[in-house]
Amino acid sequence: MANRIPGGGSAPLAVAAIKPAVARGVPAMEKAHREGWHAFYPASFVSIPDARIESFYWIQWYKMASATRADRPAVDLMRPSFKLSRWSAYWMNLNTQHAYYTVQTGNHLEIGDRLSR
Repeated sequence: MANRIPGGGSAPLAVAAIKPAVARGVPAMEKAHREGWHAFYPASFVSIPDARIESFYWIQWYKMASATRADRPAVDLMRPSFKLSRWSAYWMNLNTQHAYYTVQTGNHLEIGDRLSR
């Protein structure tokens, strides 16, 4: 029996999935990440007089931008799940609504569109 990754899949599949990233190298991945973030955040740009609240605002957007994309699975209250569990299902309930409540006012309709598909 092949080595198993908790929640499914196999070690060879995991290695195959990360090989392209390893081949790119950390500097290239960091550059791509920064470019993606810099392309994402201007649509949500606001300036808030309280630096602590503004920092909180940007942290929330950074987490959402890191957790999903328009062409990726929706997130629920917990996070995108890497394994099957009773909590990794997707329901249109208050938990999911809380995860997505800012996408319209934050000008990221492409992320919220995932909920209607």
